[in-house]
This record gives sequence, structure tokens and C-alpha cells, in this order.
Amino acid sequence: MAPIRAGSNAIRHGVRLANFLSHVTRLLAAPLLLALAACLALGGCQSELRATGSAEGVGLERGTLAVRWAEAGRGLVHGEGRVESGAFWVALPDRPPPAAFEGGVALGELVLLPEGATVRLGTPLEGERGVDGEHALVYRDPELEAPSWAEAFPPGLSCARREVSTDGAAWALTPCEGLALRFADRAGLASRLPRD
Repeated sequence: MAPIRAGSNAIRHGVRLANFLSHVTRLLAAPLLLALAACLALGGCQSELRATGSAEGVGLERGTLAVRWAEAGRGLVHGEGRVESGAFWVALPDRPPPAAFEGGVALGELVLLPEGATVRLGTPLEGERGVDGEHALVYRDPELEAPSWAEAFPPGLSCARREVSTDGAAWALTPCEGLALRFADRAGLASRLPRD
């Protein structure tokens, strides 16, 4: 009878372990489900942006992408991605750093770096190979008043395309999928920030 008892003890312990793991899983999942529900109730989760499309210029085959916010040289790097075989992706984990904002809006330029380059907040970019001057990432703070040029952009993260008109250059809202980047302009966005 001893072997039967040992077997039934093993089964009881297995059931207890399964119950314990089930409770732990539910406890860990609850905060994630609450965050998702809150996100959906607010009209969608916009804390992460992922842009994709094609890339050309400066003899690139592979490289690292960085998102540099505000004027070049301020070291406000936040967001990264890759360029490979004429295609790219870039992602931001959350909102840009506070110092990137000007009038409730942050404007980020896409910078091409050598493959394997390190992208860290507050660290100057080394080995810059090019900047796409025709597209930008825009973060509009929903709690602050936006300048007139950014009123068409929704709160949170979105993508922009540079448009030239008789009034000068401006940024227009554009889908974040299918962007066609051209890395050539090393001047960056510093001289292209719209002013009211």
C-alpha cells in the first residue's frame, strides 16, 4: 500500500502546484489586463510608436537608426531601429524626454548610424551617416497647448512629412507605415522647426 500512498501524495502535490501556478498567473495578468482596459477606454494605446518603410541613400545596406529629438547636438536621443536591404523600422518605447518639448510638441529626426552603433539617451551620436530631412516623428502632449502647426496632430506619437508651400516649410500628418526615407541631409531639423 505504501507505493499507492506515495503516488497519491505526488498527485496531491501536483494538483496543489498547478493551483498555485494558476493563482500566480492570474495575479500577474490582472495589472496587465487593467492597463489594457484603461488604454482602450482612452481611445487606444499610443505609448509606443513603430514606423516602417523603405530607405535609400548614402550607400546603405545595413545600419542602426536613432531618433534625435529637438535641435541637433542636444543629445536627446530616444528611440531606435534598423535599416537593412532597403527597408527600415524604428520604435519608441514611450514619450520623449521632457527637454525635447517646445510648446507642448516634440519633433524627432531620423538619423542613420553605422550597424551596431549604440543608441542611449543623453549620449551624443557617433559616426552619423545621414539624416532624413523629409520625415519626422511628432509627440504632442495632450495636456499642453500645441502651436498652430501641430494642431492637426493627435495627442501622443505620430509621423510627419515635410511639405513646402508658398508660406514656407511645414509638417503634415502622415501614416507611419510605408514611409520612404532618404538619408542625405546632414543639416537635420534644427533649421526646420516651424515657428508661430
